[in-house]
Formats: sequence, structure tokens, C-alpha cells
Amino acid sequence: MAKSVEQRTKELDIRVYLVASWTERTAAYKKELDAPIFKKLGDVAGLAKRYDTATDNFIKFDKSKDDAKNLFTDGATAVGKIDKLGEGLIKEQADLVKEGRSTLSLVKDATKIEDRLNNWEEVLKGQQDVNKERKAVFDRIMKLGDDRLKAITDVIGKVRKEVDAAKAGLTSTNNELNTLEAQIRSAIVNYQKTAIDMDKKEIADAVRGFLGVFGRS
Repeated sequence: MAKSVEQRTKELDIRVYLVASWTERTAAYKKELDAPIFKKLGDVAGLAKRYDTATDNFIKFDKSKDDAKNLFTDGATAVGKIDKLGEGLIKEQADLVKEGRSTLSLVKDATKIEDRLNNWEEVLKGQQDVNKERKAVFDRIMKLGDDRLKAITDVIGKVRKEVDAAKAGLTSTNNELNTLEAQIRSAIVNYQKTAIDMDKKEIADAVRGFLGVFGRS
């Protein structure tokens, strides 16, 4: 039965190297198994090597998918810098109001109509100046908002790209591993049958036992 990507991922912590296992289990019968009668049934050692290489690639893609989360850290740093600039601009806006009021030439305790008119005109001029300055700051704040939006979008795009690429690699490699396992199993069945026909039960048992590397015999 073919394994899913999820199943294979869960089994990575108990990985077995097929080449080493095959060599260990069949070392005593290497001469017999290297004979044409077995070799023509399939190159188990060669298939095992390809399987080990494919497993290395599967692990690489799995790590690549997991490592994509590091991009969030970089993104959070970039967004944090923008937020810091935004806080500074908000403070700058508040300071503009205070500064604008402090520069007004107001007549204290004005009672004459001329003095009161002067005060209102001063307030009007001051407000006009503050509005212009606040608009300039507000435009910068809006620009930061656009920068923040872009930074967030970029992070999501980068993470999705890495994850999608890793998932595609995992799927492709998993399919390769399932195919190789099927080929190995088929070869082992033929090896076992041939060994039994040759009255070599010990060889049949050795090659049959090798299938334990797949977690089920």
C-alpha cells in the first residue's frame, strides 16, 4: 500500500537506510545473490540506493517547508520598523498642534473688539499652517501604511512560494519512493521464490526479512 506524504513525514524520525540494511542482511549470501539467476530478477541494491537518495530529497523538502516559517520573523522585523516610523509620525502630528498654539501672537484677556478679532485671525492663520503641516505628515503616514501592506503581502507571497515548492517536491519524491518500494517488493518476492526453488531457505528468509525496513512485511 502506497504511503501518503503525511504518513511518510511522520516516519522520518525512524528512518532506516536501505543500502546498509540490505548489505547487513545479505552479506553472507552476496556471492549467490550476485549471480545472474538473481540479478536478472532486479537490482535490489541499486533500487535501495535510489530509495535512500529519494529519502534524502524528501527530508530536504520537508525541512524546506518547515524553514519557510523563518520568513515570518524577517517579515515581522520589517513591519516592526515601519510601525516604529508610524509611531514617530503620530507623535510629530501631535507636536505640530502644540507648537502651532505656542507660536500664536494672542492678546491676553482681550476685551476690545480689535484684540479679539486679532486673536481669532491668529488662530485662523495658525490652524491653516498646522493643517498644511499635518497633511504633509498624514501623507507620510499613509505612505507608511502602503509600505506596511506591501511588506505583509511580500511575506505571505514568499512563504506561500516556499511552501508550495516544498509541497510539490514532497509529492513528487513521495511518488518516487512509493514506486521504488513497489519495485523492491516485487524483486524480493522473485528473489525469495528463486531461493526456495534452489532449496536455499536461508537466503529466502534473509531477503524476505529485508522488507521489514518498510515497517510492514
